Amino acid sequence: MNKAGAADVLSLLFQSGYGGRAELGLIGDDDLRLKVSPDGGTWRKALRIDKDDARVWFSYGATRAETVRLTAGGDFVAPDWARLLIVTALGGGGGGGAGASGASGVRQGGGGGGGGGLSRAVWRVEDLPGHLTVTLGAGGASGATGGDTLITASGVTLLTARGGQPGASGAAGGAAGAAGSGIHGGNPGGAASAIATAETGRSLESPGSPGGGGGGGGLDAGGVARAGGPGGAGDVLACPASGGAGGVSTAGSSGSAPASSIAVAGGGGGGAGVSSGGAGGAGSGGVVVILIQG
Repeated sequence: MNKAGAADVLSLLFQSGYGGRAELGLIGDDDLRLKVSPDGGTWRKALRIDKDDARVWFSYGATRAETVRLTAGGDFVAPDWARLLIVTALGGGGGGGAGASGASGVRQGGGGGGGGGLSRAVWRVEDLPGHLTVTLGAGGASGATGGDTLITASGVTLLTARGGQPGASGAAGGAAGAAGSGIHGGNPGGAASAIATAETGRSLESPGSPGGGGGGGGLDAGGVARAGGPGGAGDVLACPASGGAGGVSTAGSSGSAPASSIAVAGGGGGGAGVSSGGAGGAGSGGVVVILIQG
C-alpha cells in the first residue's frame, strides 16, 4: 500500500455494523496513528508513533513506571523505554559519639549522629550526558561523619546528598550531630544529658528526611544514670526510619534503614560509664531510589 504524499491518508478502517470504530494508519502525515470511535462520528486519537525515533505518545495517558532502590554503588543505565528519571539520593547517617567515663563527677553520654541529607532531581533521559554512576555514602562509624552520596554522568556531578555529622563524644560535652545537607537537609541528632533523659533525635526540622540519633545517657555527679534518648523518626511523611537510640552506660544503637523505606538515619550516642563509656552507634548507609517513567 502506498499514498502519494505525506498529507494524504493511508489507513485501515475497522467497523461494527458498518459504523467506524477504529482507524489505524498514516492519517494526515507519516506518523503511525490509531483513532477510536464509539459511534463512527466522534473520533479520539489514542496513540501516535513517531516515524523518526519510534517514540510513542498516548493522547489520554499511558505510563510505564518502575522503581529501582540502589543499596550498592555502580553504574545505572536507563532502559530503552525510559523517558524520565525521578531520583532521590540520601547521604549516609553520622555516627553517634562515644560516652565519657570516670570514677566520679558528671560524665556525659555521646551526642546522637545527624541524619544524612536528601536531594531530589527530575531528568529527561535524552538530556543526560551518559549513563549514571552512583556512589553511595557509607554510614558513619562511632564518632565519624557519614559519607556523601553522589550521582555523576560522564564525569559531571549531577546530584549530591551530604552525609550527616557525628555526635560529639561525651568528653567534649555530648553535643548533637548536625544533619547532612542536600536540597532537603536531614534531621540533627539529640544531645546527651547528665541531669535528665537525653534528647530525642530530631524528626521535624525536615519532616521528609532521615531521622537523627538519640543522645547517649549520662551519669550525674552522684552516679545516677540518665536514660538515652530515642532516635528520631525519619521521613515521617512517608516511610519511617528511626535514628539509633542513645545508650545507658552502653553503646548506642545503630540507625535503622528498613527495606521498605528510602530513609536512612543517624546513629545513637553511646552512654557514659564509670570505667568505660559506650561506643556510639553507626549511621545507616546512603541510598538512591530512582523512579523510571516511560
